[in-house]
Amino acid sequence: MKKIIGLLSFAALVTACGQSGYQITGSTEDVEEGTVVYLEKLNLDNNQFFAIDSTVVKDNSFVFKGATTNAIDQAFIHIGENPGRIPFILEDNNKIKVEHSKEKNLVSGTKYNDEYYSFIAKKDELTKPIVDFRAQNEEAYIKAKQENNTAVIEEIKNQDRKLTGAYADWYENYIETNRSSIATLITYNEYTHNGYYSKDEIEPIFDSFSLDLKTTTIGKALNEYISKLPEPAVKIGSKAPNFKALTPDGKELALEDVLGKVTLIDFWASWCEPCRIENPNVVKLYNEYHEKGLNIIGVSLDQTKENWVEAINKDQLTWNHISNLAYWKEPIAKEYEVRGIPATFLLDENGVVIAKNLRGDKLKAKVAELLK
Repeated sequence: MKKIIGLLSFAALVTACGQSGYQITGSTEDVEEGTVVYLEKLNLDNNQFFAIDSTVVKDNSFVFKGATTNAIDQAFIHIGENPGRIPFILEDNNKIKVEHSKEKNLVSGTKYNDEYYSFIAKKDELTKPIVDFRAQNEEAYIKAKQENNTAVIEEIKNQDRKLTGAYADWYENYIETNRSSIATLITYNEYTHNGYYSKDEIEPIFDSFSLDLKTTTIGKALNEYISKLPEPAVKIGSKAPNFKALTPDGKELALEDVLGKVTLIDFWASWCEPCRIENPNVVKLYNEYHEKGLNIIGVSLDQTKENWVEAINKDQLTWNHISNLAYWKEPIAKEYEVRGIPATFLLDENGVVIAKNLRGDKLKAKVAELLK
């Protein structure tokens, strides 16, 4: 195989001779003969791709052979000047098949790649309706905004919420139920870098991955990322700081005034679409478990009382509510280091934090467990 990048070092040759290594066989459509194909990895320190090997397209195909120091790792195929890359799992001692076309890419032939591309296919299946719906309704939404047609605006928003909610639920559930796959580790690495989750939420999940996964390049990088995260101000297992603010009626209310057997602190806002999507679930939860000991206190990041109260009434949120109407300068949100909403803190009867950022079925299951 012609090497574009250069000769392998003597050490690499010795290593390769001692292992059967990997073989990547690729097929292409509409790619010119002689186009350079790069086998790349991603430097997670600077987020830059770098080539570890290269070859050329011949008779609509290309081949890579070699060995890797990690038994499993993430890699990419980069064809010519195409800005896109084909992600896959580089598995030593395995034969990997890559199929490239304008319509889609597919990598198969190994356990982890089959899992990874099954994940990608499901992700595409759930995100395509969202993209299509928004494209189809963009003009109608803009027109409705201009005409202040609230009925049409709400109809479009509600449908969008259903689609995005279904995707978010599946995404979180995938991470929760597929801990043995590097596809999950790759997904979790992306998931944790959004700044939404704190160290005490991320670390236990990472610890549950196998040693093989944690010692991959991605696993090591994620471990380092987690180790550098600051300790949260409000940790799971610690007493939740007391706070107080005004209710919609102008009365001062404190967290310690509303503690139940189980208490949910719910950070939200009328302008937050994911919050409004989740509200019906919280209403059902409250109606089912309030008499058994569940209390909720909503902390709003709204700016105007009118919008805040309107959303409370419209969504039928019958529990306690407070706000300083300070948007992202809300002092309670700052004290609790809330970086995104909805955000939740679940407390026991002593005000100790049991869990963070549970929603939907996970929140219901935890409340049911605590109040059984």
